[in-house]
Amino acid sequence: MKLFPLRIVHRLFAAVSLFTCLSTTALYGEQSSPGLQMIVQPNSIRIGSFFSGEKITVRAAIPHGYQAALRILGPREDLSLMRKGRVGGLWMNIQEVHFKNLPKVFLLWTSDKLSLMEKADPEGPNRLGYSSVLSGALESERRGEESLLVKELIKLKESDRLYHIFEGTIRIKPLAPEVWDQAEAVLDLPAKLYPGSYRLELWAGKEGKARLIQSGDLEVKLVGFAALISNLAKGKGLWYGILAVLVATFSGLLIGIVFSSKSGH
Repeated sequence: MKLFPLRIVHRLFAAVSLFTCLSTTALYGEQSSPGLQMIVQPNSIRIGSFFSGEKITVRAAIPHGYQAALRILGPREDLSLMRKGRVGGLWMNIQEVHFKNLPKVFLLWTSDKLSLMEKADPEGPNRLGYSSVLSGALESERRGEESLLVKELIKLKESDRLYHIFEGTIRIKPLAPEVWDQAEAVLDLPAKLYPGSYRLELWAGKEGKARLIQSGDLEVKLVGFAALISNLAKGKGLWYGILAVLVATFSGLLIGIVFSSKSGH
């Protein structure tokens, strides 16, 4: 049996302790150690002319015995909508409603029911659901109507699949016995994604309390003809107008040829 000087043993113990502290701090902070980072495939999304949505796979380590949630938040926007009501028996626009600092996209995947993951503090700062981003977003002096208007906003966003909560869609399996588990999910992103920088968050929860443990950026970019049209619309309005006229003219001629050939038969 080999013996080591006491000072070497102390140094080894200090190094192990420092590594453990750094790993634990990183896991529950904004960053993580290299071995515990989220693996996202693909890590960027390209929107072309025939883009119909995208699937990305996410794998990440979470503490053993915890539930997991993955949340994607899109770029922020101020949104104005018209509220309809009956005037003289007719449905008409009666009020303009303003929402501020809304994420264009809100998608949430969980390994358990959302109500169970935040039941210990449903109104606290570490909420996961819609209320975490929609609370206080409505600009209105009539606070009694806030709940109704927010529900209508959620319905509108969900109809475009830009807001949605997918419960029980994250799989959890052992990674390191009694220490780490692996959370894995396939995230189905909608076709109506906006270009921009999205925030991808990993949350871990236990006993009804959830906390953010990792986050990163997910870039969504226009490519090809879609990018060309967008650049023309933003920077070269004249050329964009000319192209729009040419496309409309060509489409009209093509439709005329198709229908004239059918009538000839």
